Amino acid sequence: MSLTIFDIAKEAGVSTTTISRVLAGSSKVKNSTREKVLRVIEKHHYEPSEVARNLTARKTNTIGLIIDEISNPFFVDIASAVEEILQTRNFMLMLSSSQWKEEREFSIVRNMIRQRVEGLLIAPINPDSPAVDFLDKRNIPFVLLNSYSTKFSADCVTTDNIAGGYLAGSHLVKQDIEQLLLITGYTHQSIDDRVEGFYAAVSEAKNRSLSVSRYENINTYKDGYSLATILMVRNSISTKKSGIFVTNDNVAMGLLDGLLEQRVQVPETVQLVGYDNIDFAARYKIPLTTVSQSRNEMGKIAALELLAKIENHGKEQRVLKLPPKLIIRQSTRGENP
Repeated sequence: MSLTIFDIAKEAGVSTTTISRVLAGSSKVKNSTREKVLRVIEKHHYEPSEVARNLTARKTNTIGLIIDEISNPFFVDIASAVEEILQTRNFMLMLSSSQWKEEREFSIVRNMIRQRVEGLLIAPINPDSPAVDFLDKRNIPFVLLNSYSTKFSADCVTTDNIAGGYLAGSHLVKQDIEQLLLITGYTHQSIDDRVEGFYAAVSEAKNRSLSVSRYENINTYKDGYSLATILMVRNSISTKKSGIFVTNDNVAMGLLDGLLEQRVQVPETVQLVGYDNIDFAARYKIPLTTVSQSRNEMGKIAALELLAKIENHGKEQRVLKLPPKLIIRQSTRGENP
């Protein structure tokens, strides 16, 4: 059962008026009293019911968008698409990033609710994170981006990442290679799904006997660049024909630069596939073969779903998965179908 302002007041040993003043940031409350009240509020993750009522009674026309990395081109494109839809409805966008920290993600959610956003789009670190649990227990419209929950009845808009990983794996196993390498970054549901699809494609290649070496926690362009030397030493990729699937374009481009600096031939010796199809991938020094996610469409659909949920809180839950597409460029052999 949810706590009320009366419960908080009783535990803190103050009046409900004092609680209201603390929540409003009033200077009329002594610092010692304020700190005592805030400790109780934080302990129970209390949010006043007035916030939920204000979402409908006092419209702010503001939507919150929480992503994991502001520097990630994938989310930059999604944010632009979300904003494009919101502008047509006279809504404003409030943007923040979790920086892959669950504590920060939870804090951002609470702060945005206190700012009376009318709904939230969130690309969670984990679809079952404390932040998503918090939203699920409150009457705040929200939609998950780039993930889906099997625990909460949340609306979700994502890519079919299992299918995307399968596309990458299927393409590489058809090439003239002697070994496969899998490069993954932060632990995330979308990455797990890509890996699952990749291994499914490899296991179906019954006419091939290819070993797979996996490198994990390769998160940035710099990580990818540094990995090139390690792969040359440990996996002999300068002489052994190799197919590499990197679950992030930015990391893939770092690896590509490292390979070229080491004079490894791409795609003659190494064939490289990324994921996301960020804009720069097509214009890189060797254009990158990659799995395309419909970033623009994902952002627009998520914004439309959230606006529909704000207008109709009883709307049936929807889990929408966009189909991925393999874009073949010069970092691998073969042609687009």
